[in-house]
Amino acid sequence: MRTKFAVFVGSLCAAFTTFGQGSEGHVSGNTQVIWQQYFEDEAIDAEVPPEKAGFNAFGNINYSKGNFTAGIRYESYLSPLLGYPGRFNGTGLGYRYAQYTLNNLDVTVGNFYDQFGSGMIFRAYEERNLGLDNAMDGFRVSWNPLNGVYVKGIYGRQRFDFDSRLINGAGIVRGMDTEVSLNDLFPSLAEKKTKVTIGGSFVSRFQEGDLIQKSGPVNVDGAVVDTTLFLRLPQNVASGAGRINVIHGGFNVYGEYVYKINDPNADNGNT
Repeated sequence: MRTKFAVFVGSLCAAFTTFGQGSEGHVSGNTQVIWQQYFEDEAIDAEVPPEKAGFNAFGNINYSKGNFTAGIRYESYLSPLLGYPGRFNGTGLGYRYAQYTLNNLDVTVGNFYDQFGSGMIFRAYEERNLGLDNAMDGFRVSWNPLNGVYVKGIYGRQRFDFDSRLINGAGIVRGMDTEVSLNDLFPSLAEKKTKVTIGGSFVSRFQEGDLIQKSGPVNVDGAVVDTTLFLRLPQNVASGAGRINVIHGGFNVYGEYVYKINDPNADNGNT
């Protein structure tokens, strides 16, 4: 007879905001704690984990003063809830950043979330309930040189794992995105009912290439023989995209075209 369990979920969410006096700045944050206790139950079919309980928690603390903002997120998985990625383990800092804005220039160092266009070419985001988090760790510069023109550059690594600390992937991601609102850029189009925005992106990933060994049957001059192939994976993989968004009244049309060069990896069988 298989072991079965029921789940009791305890969840606590809280947020706080503190305004300093005078020029002391502004502190805000939020926290979430989810605890599950597992019991045997005849109604469903699954195994009770050895620890018989799961615990996920995090807390954000942000500080801002004038044009400066900084913050941290402390995370804890002791042990992670069932269904969460097994590689999430331990307690430590999982996110930290500092940001400064001056006129039309915005600079971020540390962790940040962002995307280019619809996100097909680049997207760094978090979906905590699914255990997804690929935040960037590096530098981001956003610039608004002209009215209606927005330029953004990123450089760093993306979060891959968490084991009592933030663990980033091996690849270095670097990219640039430009977006232009034609109605804002050209005064003659400002009052037009049709609004047009165009944009373009380029992203490149560098990762030291591995030598992959593949063995199997190969057709040689009509005869099938067993052989071994050695494939050296490309170290630089680039992709580019162009997009356009047209709005007229309640009608909206968006299109984006993305091209990525060959990227053999484990997900596509190194093809």
